[in-house]
Amino acid sequence: MRYESAEDVGGLGDFILSEGVRYRDLDLASDDLRPREAVGSRGCGLDGWSFLMRTPEKDLGLLYFECRAPRATSAGWQPNGSYRFTWYDSRVGEWAESLDLTADAQGVLQLPAFPASGEVASTDWAAKIVAR
Repeated sequence: MRYESAEDVGGLGDFILSEGVRYRDLDLASDDLRPREAVGSRGCGLDGWSFLMRTPEKDLGLLYFECRAPRATSAGWQPNGSYRFTWYDSRVGEWAESLDLTADAQGVLQLPAFPASGEVASTDWAAKIVAR
């Protein structure tokens, strides 16, 4: 890739393979993110969008948030399910400390604030959700 943003995804291979070959079981589930895009994001742009892939069993999800993406909720998880959430900095290939999350009775998770920037991503971030 010749885009400057290609530097932001250098560690994505390690991220995708962090659960071994289970990435093969992931299905697109981005429509379960609310909001899915930042106000004013362009459909073909590289900023402000959020993406989710999740297993049919709802025990593993991989997320990607572009710079300027808003903090989101994620639906479609096991009602009252317990999950481990971990941010991943794809630019440097480093994992943050994991957090425990619990889905509500409808299976909705409130995703945590972005590292160092809170409600809006100041750079691209990836995250992993694993059932506990």
